[in-house]
Amino acid sequence: MKLTYIASITISALLVTASGCEKFVDTPIPGNSIVPDQVFTNDATAVSALLGAYQAIQNISGDMSMHTDLFGDDIFRPGAGGLIQEAQENTYTESSNFQFFNNYYKAIFLANSLLEGVETHNTISAATARQIKGESKFLRAFCHFILANLYGNPPLITTTTVSISAYAGNASRETLYAAIVSDLKDAYELIDADYPSADRARANKATVSALLAKVYLYRKEWKLAETEATRQITNPAYAIPDDLNTVFQKDSPETIWQLWSQYNYTAQGQSYVASDPNRVIYTLREGLMNAFEPGDKRKAAWTREGSGNSIGLFYPYKYTQTTSSGGATEYLVQFRLAEQYLIRAEARAHLNDVDGAMEDINELRGRTGLGDASAGNMADALLKIEQERRVELMVENGSRWFDLNRTGRTTYWLQPQKPTWQPRDTVLPYATTLLLANPNLKQHEGYK
Repeated sequence: MKLTYIASITISALLVTASGCEKFVDTPIPGNSIVPDQVFTNDATAVSALLGAYQAIQNISGDMSMHTDLFGDDIFRPGAGGLIQEAQENTYTESSNFQFFNNYYKAIFLANSLLEGVETHNTISAATARQIKGESKFLRAFCHFILANLYGNPPLITTTTVSISAYAGNASRETLYAAIVSDLKDAYELIDADYPSADRARANKATVSALLAKVYLYRKEWKLAETEATRQITNPAYAIPDDLNTVFQKDSPETIWQLWSQYNYTAQGQSYVASDPNRVIYTLREGLMNAFEPGDKRKAAWTREGSGNSIGLFYPYKYTQTTSSGGATEYLVQFRLAEQYLIRAEARAHLNDVDGAMEDINELRGRTGLGDASAGNMADALLKIEQERRVELMVENGSRWFDLNRTGRTTYWLQPQKPTWQPRDTVLPYATTLLLANPNLKQHEGYK
C-alpha cells in the first residue's frame, strides 16, 4: 500500500441545522479535489473539517501509547500472542500489522488538505482561517514527531499532491525535526493564547510551546528547551495539583492538551484496568514497580494490585473510567505541566545548572510524600531525572520508550529483560507492502 490511499479519505463535516441540532456528515473527497468546496462553506464547516484531523489522531493515539508501553519496560501481558507478543518481545517484522504509519499519515493528509484549502477559499473569516492554519501546522508537526520517533526516518509529507506523497523517500531525522520546528514556530504565531474550545481539546499557544520544548529536548538544544518549558511553568493557566487522583481528570489544571474521546473512556482505562482483580491482564513490570521509592504516593494513586490469583501483580490506574456510562470524566492527556518541569530539569542539568534542575524535580516530588532530591553533579542529576521521568510518566504516550531511544539507553535497560532484544529494535520496520509500492522508501539496515 502506498500513500495514494489518502485520496479516498473522508472528512467528517459538522453541520449545524436551522434548529441548532448537530450531526456528523461524511463528505467524500472526489477525484483530485483535496477538500470539497462545501467544507469551506462557512466558519463552522471549516472548523468541523479541522476536528476531523483531531479525531484521526485520537483514533490512533491510545493504540500507539499502549504498544509503546509494551515496546519498552513499563508493562507486559502474560501469555499474549500475535501483535501484542511481538510488541512486548520486540520481535516485530516487516509483516507486523501496526497501523501507526497509515493512520498518522492520514492525519497529516487532513492537515495538509486544510492548509491548502484555506489558501484557495475566501468563504471563511480571516480569524478562522488563521486559527485553522495554525492548528493544522501544529497537528502536522505532532504527527511527524511521533512518526520520527517510531520509524526513525519516515517520509516528510507537506503536500496533498499524490504523485509526490505516494513516492516520498526516507527523510533524515534532522530534516524531519527542522520541518517540525518550522511548523511549530509558524503555529505559535498563528494560534491564539486562549483555547478555541472547551476541555483543552484543541491546541492553543501553550500546546504548541509544550511540543516545541519537547522537540528541543530531543534535539539536545538545551537552552531552547529550557526557555520553551518555562513558558508553561510560569503560565498562570496551569498548576500542579496536590491530589494525584485528579491529575488525569478532564478538568485538571495540569493538563495542557488532551484528546477528546467519543466513547467517554480512554483505551488505557478500558484495557489496563482489571475488571476482575483476580485476573490482571496487563501487568506493570517488576522493574517499574521497584523504581517507586518507599512512600511514593504515585504508586498508591496510579497503580493497583490484583487479588486472588493476581496477588503481587500490579496494573496501571492513571485512567480509571472503563465504560461509557455516566459521561466522560477523563480524556487522553497528551501534554501536562509535570512533563514541562521534567523537560526543564533535564535541560538545566545539561547546562550544568544542577541546583535549578533539582528545584524542578522537587517541585513535582512535593505532592508525592517524598523528601527533596539532591545531586552533586550533572551525571548524578541526569540519573535522578531519568528515575523521576520513569515513575511520573509511566504508561503515557510512549514516554519511556522514546526516552530510552533518545538517550541511547535502550539496550542497557531492555537487553537484560528481553532475551530476544536486538539493537535494531529501537525503530519499527517498514511494512513490506509499503516498500513494494514505493521504491523510494528504504528499509532499515537491520531488517534487510
